[in-house]
Amino acid sequence: MKTNINENIKLYRKERKFTQEQLAEAMGVTVGAVSKWESGLSVPDVSLIMELADFFGMTKEGVRYLERQGVIRSERDAGNGYRYYPREEITRLKQI
Repeated sequence: MKTNINENIKLYRKERKFTQEQLAEAMGVTVGAVSKWESGLSVPDVSLIMELADFFGMTKEGVRYLERQGVIRSERDAGNGYRYYPREEITRLKQI
C-alpha cells in the first residue's frame, strides 16, 4: 500500500500531539496551508518537506522513502551535498 505525504504529515502531527496551528507556527506557514497538506489539496514546498522531516525526527531512511514514493528527488550539487526537488518540478524540467 502506498502512503501519501498528506497522511504522513497528519499521522506524525497527531502522534506528537500538535495542533495544526502549532505545526503551522513551527513551519512558518498558515493553518490553511497545513490543512491543505493534510487533506491532499496541496503538498509542502520541497524545502518544507525537508524541514518537516527534520522537525518530526525522520531519519535519512525516511527521506529516502519519500524519494522512492516519488514525492521528492535528489541530485548531487556542486558542493557534493544533495539538493531535493519536488516531483512536479522534475517532471516540468524533463519536458523542457
